[in-house]
Amino acid sequence: MATTPNSGKKTARSLVHNPPKPPVEVVGEAKKEWNRIVALLKPFRILHKLDRAILFIYVTSWATYLEATRVIATEGMTIETTKGLVRHPCCDLQEKAWNRCKSISYELGLSPAARHRLGISEEVAATSAATLLSGTTK
Repeated sequence: MATTPNSGKKTARSLVHNPPKPPVEVVGEAKKEWNRIVALLKPFRILHKLDRAILFIYVTSWATYLEATRVIATEGMTIETTKGLVRHPCCDLQEKAWNRCKSISYELGLSPAARHRLGISEEVAATSAATLLSGTTK
């Protein structure tokens, strides 16, 4: 049995590590986020090819959030219509995409509370992230 990076304990999640490959529809910012998340979670062996759909929804929601944020930054939070000044439609897109990201991030272990639930200490998570970002491996 394999061990998890956080404790040396043998767990069911440590038995399988088969991260999903991104669908061809994952491009641009979504592809960058896919690669980032898979790399950051790899040491914890919590992703499986069965997680492909939830990861797809997360990264495409993230890309939608970023694009809506860019549009709002350029065009503003309101637009002029025949009915007067109204909230920019991208504000709703941004909010919905962010809410999807928040709910899915918990499922994927991307928040402090989720990592605690999975038994991953913040120190171990930070060390793994720093190692990945520095380009060094053990």
